[in-house]
Amino acid sequence: VLFTAETCQPSSAGNSVFAPALPWTFMAGKRGVKLTVTDAFSLGDRFEVFDSGVSLGQTSSVPVGGACGSDPVPCLASASNATFALGAGSHSITITATTSPFGGGAAYFRIATVSTRDCKKGGWASLPNGFKNQGDCVSFIATGGRNKPG
Repeated sequence: VLFTAETCQPSSAGNSVFAPALPWTFMAGKRGVKLTVTDAFSLGDRFEVFDSGVSLGQTSSVPVGGACGSDPVPCLASASNATFALGAGSHSITITATTSPFGGGAAYFRIATVSTRDCKKGGWASLPNGFKNQGDCVSFIATGGRNKPG
């Protein structure tokens, strides 16, 4: 799990590191990856995620107030978050706070392998890529993103 913020410390759980300066670039393997972004610390921030300047979408809206601490695991359970399926190939990720009642925002992000299992049991609907059904999601992942959603 990676952590981004210039004035904050990595997770107290020891499961994060600072990310380098924007943008974050990487090459996804033949099946692609899933990118998860979640708010950190105080609840209420919301983020827009971009890949090569194109918006992938925003993290969920949650009520302002409370905190999830400095460990991404409990933050994912209660804070604003979103997971995006990304196709194979080169990616250049930037994340911008769109709502921040605290004058800025800190977020965790994680890049992990994606599989067709992520589409099953309604998982396709939880990915904000615009998949119209489970088969659409499975096709996207099986082709490494060559078969576009919808």
